[in-house]
Amino acid sequence: MTLYGLDLVQDQQGKYHLLEINGICSGMKGFEHIYGDDRVEDQVYQMLEQRYGKLSVNDGVYQVMKFKKEHPFKFVWNNVKDKIPFLRKRDRSLQKLFSLPTARMDWLLEKIPHPTGRLFPFESYIGQDSAVLSTHYNQELPHPLVNPYLTEAIAYNKFFTYQVLKDSSISGMVPRSTLLGLGFTHEDELAELLDDHSSFVIKPILGSQGRGIEFILKEAAKKHQHSRGPVDVPGPISSLYAKPEHLVYVEDLVKLNAFSFQPGLGIIQPFIDSRRSIDGAKKYTSIRAIVCNERFVDAYTRVSLKKKVNLSQRAQAYPCREKNEIASLSEKIVTVFEEECLRYEPANFKQELYGQYTQSRGETTLEMRERDAQKGLEVLIFDLTTSKLGRLP
Repeated sequence: MTLYGLDLVQDQQGKYHLLEINGICSGMKGFEHIYGDDRVEDQVYQMLEQRYGKLSVNDGVYQVMKFKKEHPFKFVWNNVKDKIPFLRKRDRSLQKLFSLPTARMDWLLEKIPHPTGRLFPFESYIGQDSAVLSTHYNQELPHPLVNPYLTEAIAYNKFFTYQVLKDSSISGMVPRSTLLGLGFTHEDELAELLDDHSSFVIKPILGSQGRGIEFILKEAAKKHQHSRGPVDVPGPISSLYAKPEHLVYVEDLVKLNAFSFQPGLGIIQPFIDSRRSIDGAKKYTSIRAIVCNERFVDAYTRVSLKKKVNLSQRAQAYPCREKNEIASLSEKIVTVFEEECLRYEPANFKQELYGQYTQSRGETTLEMRERDAQKGLEVLIFDLTTSKLGRLP
């Protein structure tokens, strides 16, 4: 039982590129625009129900009920706290991320011009016998998930998807990518991208519906070349007493199994020109293909004058002209993706995937940490010296 939405683009030479794999919440609104009804969604639901039977949606109700049963007093206390402003629980880790200059967090504040949220016509999962669509929470449950926990989690993260596919049999379709933000830069990978390409796109690794996507040229991309370092850069004053062992790097958080940093990371990859002549104008295009239970269902083409080719960003839906070749290609992609995901264990796949990146980039040495601890102090000395010299006659 599986459901994926693939985003593909075709470049000016006719080659297909896989931009991302979407899991359970793969948008199918474009088909409604084309056909005038929900036939594709209905077909997908029928395929899933034929494979298992009853479907339900994990929208968080089960987790709340489970917590209430296991911790009744904590449950009551949490409800009380939520009603009192100064006691209300806040996501402190997310707030701290927003305060870090090295975090790429603006995407969370970006409004979506035309939201295309998806509603599922199934009851909430509360532990009943059913196959579960993980629409809000992806977690292991007593009943089977439509997408396995692991593949859904990897599809949700653009960096994870790239990591599992970059050395696979479809690696030629996957745009070369590397991370940006929170000092987690892989300087060699970024240098190779800059040598080989002139325009780029940066995306939040957890983003969706076009939020936070940034298009830049080589000169702007070069500014990220020397951004490797700790998640929080010491300021001039804190550098006076900062010690190397006090600095925290993303690789340190990975070893601690602490992954709240992920919203602050972006991924940079070459921009692929997908323009075609449509309705008398050159327009950017992308293809959304739906694959259910390892079988191609349907595909449509998204078209826009803007580089953000998302329906939520006011792109339009057109019938897909290349369905036959897209069908076999999509089924192959899903097969390879699921095979590659099976190489990892649900308990530690995050550590392993980020660890592979860290190993390729190289661990942060004590010498690097000492140098990073001194950076703020060097800036302070430079500012004081230049301001003093600037006042000399």
